[in-house]
Amino acid sequence: MIDVVEDFYSPRAAAINFIADLARLRGKNHLPVMMNFVSHILAKFNTAPQDPKNMIDKEGALLVVGSLVDKVIKEQNYKVHLEGLITTHVFPEFSSPNGFLRARAVWVFTQFWDIDWKNPQNFLFGLRAIINLMKDPELPVKIQAASCLKFLVKSDLAFEEVKKMIPSILDEYFKLMNEIDNDELVTSLEMFIDRFEEEVIPYAVTLCSKLGEAFLRMVGPNNDSEEDTILAALECLTTIQTILRSINERPDLYPQVEKVLEPVLRAVFQAEAMDFFEEGLKLISYLTYYSTTISPFVWSMFPYMYAFFEQNCDIMCDILVPVDNFISRGTEVFLTGNYLDMTLGMYKRVT
Repeated sequence: MIDVVEDFYSPRAAAINFIADLARLRGKNHLPVMMNFVSHILAKFNTAPQDPKNMIDKEGALLVVGSLVDKVIKEQNYKVHLEGLITTHVFPEFSSPNGFLRARAVWVFTQFWDIDWKNPQNFLFGLRAIINLMKDPELPVKIQAASCLKFLVKSDLAFEEVKKMIPSILDEYFKLMNEIDNDELVTSLEMFIDRFEEEVIPYAVTLCSKLGEAFLRMVGPNNDSEEDTILAALECLTTIQTILRSINERPDLYPQVEKVLEPVLRAVFQAEAMDFFEEGLKLISYLTYYSTTISPFVWSMFPYMYAFFEQNCDIMCDILVPVDNFISRGTEVFLTGNYLDMTLGMYKRVT
């Protein structure tokens, strides 16, 4: 959805950055001119006959309004009209026949999600529309809706409404993750889970299973190693950590979660994947600390951790927590086998 490098060479991005800089640095002179121009474009669109309507002009006008959010929400002259602007010019585009306008409407509404809504039903209308657009036939629209939801759920107005739809929303996130590897998408899911921490506990095992499947697909031999894919895979591991943290008062769930995470941990530790090793250590930290017992499988990861440490002593700070958990929460097992020797070996390497 967003490519910083591509935006750097984009005339469109350069133009909108110029407009935003003008509003920020010389807003007194230029903001009224720009807002009047935008108002003219939007009014002209609304009064034009259906067929000749200029969709591109309206999309550009909405882009300008959304890009000036930091300025217009501080100016009383504009702030008082924002809710009316959204209901009049943004809401109709949620059902636009043009996918790019539907996506732009989602983005603009999200830019102004935290204004002072005189009518809370207007916010809820936009929220419901964006949740529905997660099922849009156009993939870019679906991704835009799913990515923007992470902002809307911050609102107290959204909590009860979204709470009723958690299973279906999670389902849409995973459908999208099966279609495309996108780190913004996974980040949005993580923030969604963090917002509804208690409410998603019943889905913890399924969530970890789906995220694990997505991670393995992203790092599999048939996938590429592009930065976007690596970032998305890392976000999967980070989101799993969020889930493990959220169920810390339900130790009975950890064995079930651990079972579905076994392939993920094998992929991280046995392949010695440097990009993911730190996040893998954090997963081990949660499993060794919150579980009532440390399972034989988790113990089997200890030699792989040690072998990786032998090649990369710089990870000492990251490896301390899981090793401490192994020692303090599984002392009897730790004193058997080679665990003590491996730990002493780590100590000798860093002293």
